[in-house]
Amino acid sequence: MSSKGGMDIESVPKEFILTKQISKCEDINEGDLTEFLKLSKGVDSKKLVDFIRSLYNFSVNTDATMVEINPFISSNDGEIVCLDSKVSIDDNSFFKHKDIFGSHDFGNLSASETKAKKFDINYIGMDGNIACLVNGAGLAMATMDLIKLKGGEPANFLDIGGGASAEQVAAAIEIIGQEKRVNVIYVNIFGGIMRCDIIADGIIRAAKKLPNVIPIVIRLKGNNLEQAKNMLDRSGIKYKFEDDFDASASEAVKLSHQ
Repeated sequence: MSSKGGMDIESVPKEFILTKQISKCEDINEGDLTEFLKLSKGVDSKKLVDFIRSLYNFSVNTDATMVEINPFISSNDGEIVCLDSKVSIDDNSFFKHKDIFGSHDFGNLSASETKAKKFDINYIGMDGNIACLVNGAGLAMATMDLIKLKGGEPANFLDIGGGASAEQVAAAIEIIGQEKRVNVIYVNIFGGIMRCDIIADGIIRAAKKLPNVIPIVIRLKGNNLEQAKNMLDRSGIKYKFEDDFDASASEAVKLSHQ
């Protein structure tokens, strides 16, 4: 909590920010808040405490990963009013809060982002022409970094996750392959939990549906690798396989410039 809120809370000196570890709403007490905030005359400190406790209960009951109220004010009649807020709910709690997730407004998302959401794919569109399909956020970031280092431009961040199905992989390929700016698809998968043959199955399903023939560079490592290679060889789709991370990124960048 801070009395110096606004857009740049990170720049506010630490002495103007109150941070308190709590395990139950009773840990939030009137003395802490009134002394720290130096409340104006007429502000009902008890209502402020009730407000903060309600905020805590809301956070716990909705499985929120973040609840931010910025700013909140005291009205002339002493009521505590939230003027703006931001709430993030843990995606893993979907089964408990279908009413909340069911009210999601997809109106501010692109068609690709909307489809990715529906297939539970982590996707963010970017301005480049090399579409990336990767498993794991760390590897996805490293893949985009290496593409940039090689002189290319990633078209997206896409983390398929560790337990994706062939249907999700196919959906991911279709999403990135239908972007007009994309002229190369780069698949970089480390098959630990994720099996390489499932990735290959999804690639084959989607590649046959893409409206244009887009070069696909594939790097797979891990479980069922040989089975995946055999599936790709028999599929008839056009692709380039590279075992090495550096070499596969270089190949993707080279094709993107052609």
